[in-house]
Amino acid sequence: MRPVPGAWARARWAIRSCAAVTPRAWPFAVRASQLYEQPLTRQKLQALRAFLALLEATDHLAGDVVECGVWIGRSLALLSDHLRRRRSPRAIHAFDSFAGFPAPAAPDYAPGAATRMLHRGYLGDTTEARVRAKLRRVGMAERVILHPGYFADTLPAYRPAAVSFVHVDCDLYESTRVCLAELWPRLAPGGIMVLDDWALRDFPGARRAIDEWEGAQAVEPLPGSPQAGWVRKPP
Repeated sequence: MRPVPGAWARARWAIRSCAAVTPRAWPFAVRASQLYEQPLTRQKLQALRAFLALLEATDHLAGDVVECGVWIGRSLALLSDHLRRRRSPRAIHAFDSFAGFPAPAAPDYAPGAATRMLHRGYLGDTTEARVRAKLRRVGMAERVILHPGYFADTLPAYRPAAVSFVHVDCDLYESTRVCLAELWPRLAPGGIMVLDDWALRDFPGARRAIDEWEGAQAVEPLPGSPQAGWVRKPP
């Protein structure tokens, strides 16, 4: 598929200006709240609008859409529903243990860490069946391929022809490190990676893994989000 002229410029304008747009102007606001199964604040809606703008900026690229860190499937349902509405043919691959955190590593316990959440099994209140049920509600159960298991076990076995968009939401040092090491080399030139935990103080291990990574200097803050960042792979 050939690049859409001006698509990247329009996407950059959208994510920079979205903070000035009221949620009432966004047709997806109600839909996003339904998919997240909770009311969403203006700030959260701004962040989701920016997230979707970045996803749209990769429409012209061939390759899979990947999410690492699914939990109960909120952002997965949102991006899947958005791709369906845009009639995108891209496959979606989602990775999660569906059993909560693995054992945290030493960098996860840096000063300021939310130690009450740093234990094996945290965020284990989900199941693969629960996520599949959510995907069925948006008509995407057949389009999304779930990969249950820890990232260190599942990502090396994933061999796509190309990847166009990646959403990393892993919280922990080792999980984030593995995702960056496995997926950045597979990301197509011009592809985008969103790093949900880039500035999340509760989980400093994720930020350390990002800071140690080769693409760290190019990460920009995601508008509307107090914690997420994003980076585009050079063409």
